[in-house]
Formats: sequence, C-alpha cells, structure tokens
Amino acid sequence: MLPHFFKSLGGDPSNFQIGRTAFFLPHEASREEIEDYFSNIVSKAVEPYLTFTYDRDLHIFPKFGGCTMIMPAVLWDGRVTICCQDQLGILNLGNAFRTSLGEILQSRMGRLTESRGRERKLPICRYCN
Repeated sequence: MLPHFFKSLGGDPSNFQIGRTAFFLPHEASREEIEDYFSNIVSKAVEPYLTFTYDRDLHIFPKFGGCTMIMPAVLWDGRVTICCQDQLGILNLGNAFRTSLGEILQSRMGRLTESRGRERKLPICRYCN
C-alpha cells in the first residue's frame, strides 16, 4: 500500500523502502532519558541481544567495530542520508525530489559516505549504538 502511495506522489516504487528508526543514544538523549531507557528497557534478559555495552555510569559503547545497519533514508524534505538514525539530515547527499535515489547513492559522494559509514568513520557514528 505505501509503495502505491509513494508512486502517487511521483516517486519510483523501486526506490521505496520501509525500515525501523530510533534516536541516538546517548548523543541526543538527556541524562534523564538515558536513565529512563535503562530502567524501562534494558534488563539482564535482553543484554545478550544489545548491539552495545555500557559501564556503571551508563556510558554506551558499541560492541562491533563496523556498521552493518547502513540503510539509505529519504527525509521529509527529500534530503538523502545513508543512515536511518540520521534524522537531522547531517549526511545530506542530495535531494531525492530532484535527483533519483539511485543517482545519489551511486555518486562519488554517496559511495564514499557509505564506505566511511560502514567503517564507523563519520562524526555521527561516534555515539551510535
């Protein structure tokens, strides 16, 4: 149903993807939000499934060196980013309303940004879990 809606807006359904989104922890979270997250979500039962580890002060550290979650996303205004966590559009690769998503992602900048993201070498990757 959503791909049809996307097409009705003038988009190419082959460029449409649905994925999960969340916000950075702890990069954009207040101390109160971090404490709430740990008290209500993180428990001993889910710890083996977390993609991060943490210390007694609730500082979060990724368990893995590289990123396996690269997923291109188009923001509300057409800006394209390689990461669904980049909700502020910091990694603006172009505008999907003016240029096809394929062209943007296959551009030199798109390929370089994806490569650096997979290696977690972009500034927004620093606190990503």
